[in-house]
Amino acid sequence: MRKNKEQFAKAISSSKEYPDALYQSTERLEKRLKKERRQKRILFSTLPSFTAAMLFVILVNNDIAFARSLKDIPILNKLTEYVMYNASLKSAVENDHIQYVNLKDTDEDLTLSLPYVISDERNLILFFDVPSDFLKNDHEDVMISREKIIDRDTGKVIDKGYLSYSSSLGYLEESKETSHLSQLNIDFAEVAMPRNLTVEVTLTKSSHEDSIRKTLAEYHFSYDLSLEPPKDPKIYELNQTVWIEDQEILLEKLTQYPTTSLFTYSIKNSNTMDITMSMDFYNDGVLTPLNTTGYLTQYEDSPDGKTTITMRIQDNYFKVPKERLLKIHSYTMVPKDRKPLKVNLEEKTLEDNPYGILLKNITTEDNVTTITFHTSENYHSLPFRSTRDGNKKIQQALYTSYTEDLNIKTYSYSFRDVIGDVLYFDVADGPLKTLREPILVPIPMEENR
Repeated sequence: MRKNKEQFAKAISSSKEYPDALYQSTERLEKRLKKERRQKRILFSTLPSFTAAMLFVILVNNDIAFARSLKDIPILNKLTEYVMYNASLKSAVENDHIQYVNLKDTDEDLTLSLPYVISDERNLILFFDVPSDFLKNDHEDVMISREKIIDRDTGKVIDKGYLSYSSSLGYLEESKETSHLSQLNIDFAEVAMPRNLTVEVTLTKSSHEDSIRKTLAEYHFSYDLSLEPPKDPKIYELNQTVWIEDQEILLEKLTQYPTTSLFTYSIKNSNTMDITMSMDFYNDGVLTPLNTTGYLTQYEDSPDGKTTITMRIQDNYFKVPKERLLKIHSYTMVPKDRKPLKVNLEEKTLEDNPYGILLKNITTEDNVTTITFHTSENYHSLPFRSTRDGNKKIQQALYTSYTEDLNIKTYSYSFRDVIGDVLYFDVADGPLKTLREPILVPIPMEENR
């Protein structure tokens, strides 16, 4: 046995072409090749791991056609690098919680591959492979968005009860890769996720120069998925009440899925203030911040007189810590009956307010009005949630921006073809306040199903 391992190590070190992912786990390769049941994988699945690895080395180094065919084998180098900054997805990949689907669809002259998905009971994450030469310069990007989801078992379209979000993929001039991964997340927040489904997506190619965004092309693709059975979620009940400035908050539970964890708390509707808490989450003393950029927060009004807040956090479903601790250290608070802030565009004034927000300037160019605010207060998100004109009609911002210099935060909002000389900004959050003594809440380690 030891001699075989020594021969294996020697064979790997002598092959410059040997993939890192295979080096790290020949067992994973053997298991996946058996599972896929494709003809070019059957050969490997019938061999011991050492023999299969040796044959792999020989073929890669001596057979050009075989080496080129490796693009169809699910080696996880690219995906492992892609998810390395997301603790939940990184742990899912490391623990083999990933499904190789190898799907492709073509629209006009573009073929979009879907090599991998990660799923659990609630979340579906799709990793698309976009050809690197599809973007021609640094003014172009692509965005893949969900168009339609169909339950293949019933034939019905699922048109509500889920959220989807993705990020744009920009031009990568220095990259030597032939393609790049782009991620689409679908969160089945209110409906059960079917395990056999069709996902239709739209790929939008855009250009952006001088703050003007233009759609260059749209492509449409469809993929039939048969997902593996999900792992059961792990539920840890808290059911603890805390008070901040006479406002009551119920800390309810922590629910772990392989792709993410959800922390749920609720606020009584009888409270007089809207409150948002900033917390830290510790696993065996290791910090995982909550309520920061990139985490989705979902609000739901319940019929039992409370508002339930669900926060997504990055966690490790596969590693159970010895202890968990929740630390509430700061919060924002604004009256529920607060009025919007009035900006007079003609006089270039902002009414006094208790939020520490000041008006910096107002500019208009080519029918685009840009309003810039600044403050020395700390906000953990944009201070405004919506904008209305004098007729109470919501105005959609062309774009928003945020900068910080010497502890002064600047927020800019741009609107096209503003009618009237007044805009009203609805306040989302107040300045961040720090608790004199943080609230420490141990999380029970016993699961509740």
